[in-house]
Parts: sequence; structure tokens; C-alpha cells
Amino acid sequence: MNAIAEGLHHVNETLQGLDELFILVVQVLTYLITAIGILVLTITVFKTFIGYWKHMANEHLQLMMAKGMQLSLQFLLGGEILRTVITENLEGILIVGAIIALRIVLAVTIHWEGNGVSHPHPVLIGRKHARKNKLEQEASNGEI
Repeated sequence: MNAIAEGLHHVNETLQGLDELFILVVQVLTYLITAIGILVLTITVFKTFIGYWKHMANEHLQLMMAKGMQLSLQFLLGGEILRTVITENLEGILIVGAIIALRIVLAVTIHWEGNGVSHPHPVLIGRKHARKNKLEQEASNGEI
């Protein structure tokens, strides 16, 4: 009977050690993925600022920033999802769930704005062309 108890104790210690190793690996991966998200956002901000400094088109800068923020949020969201693997209580899961929901809303908003910049609304395009045509007509009539 002592041999069985010793064997179970040894198995229990091994499983606890594996559990601690698993938690450590998930924590390291969570921090790594989060750091990548922060790095992507930082690089995006610098690239956008350099583009602004070089007088790039505003629409191009907005699109570049939106895409970079969207990619960064994807990494940050991945880190939060990975964090749910090691969360031990319901309160922790609810907090991580709220963070994930907030980041999803931000990602959708950034995606929506990015598409608005890359594909402007037809009314705005029509107004831009109408103004351009009016200026051309005034120029040809000698009114300008």
C-alpha cells in the first residue's frame, strides 16, 4: 500500500511541476506577443510621423496608421486570449473577457475607418470631382 501511495505522490508532484512549467510558458508567450503588438504600434507611429514629415498624402498616412493599429491590436488580442488559458477564477476570466471585447470593438472601428479612407464614400468623391470641375470651368472662362 505504501508503494501505491508513494507512486501517486510522485505522479502528483510531476503533474504539479508540469502545470507550473505550462503556466510559465504561457506567461512568457503572452508577454512576448503583447510586446510584439507594442513594437508594431511603435513602428507604425514612427513610420507615419516620417511620412508626415515628408509631406505624404493625408489619406495615405491615415490608411497606414489604421492598418498598423489594426495589426497591433490583433497581436494584443492574441496575448489576451492566451492569458485566458491560465486564468484560474471567474473574476479573472470576466476581466480578460472585457478586455478582449474592448479590443475587438477597437479593431472593428479601426478596420471600418481604414476602409473609409481607402474607399471614400461616393458622395464625397462626387463632391470632390464637382469642385474640381467647377474650378476648371472657372479657369477656362477666365474667372479665376
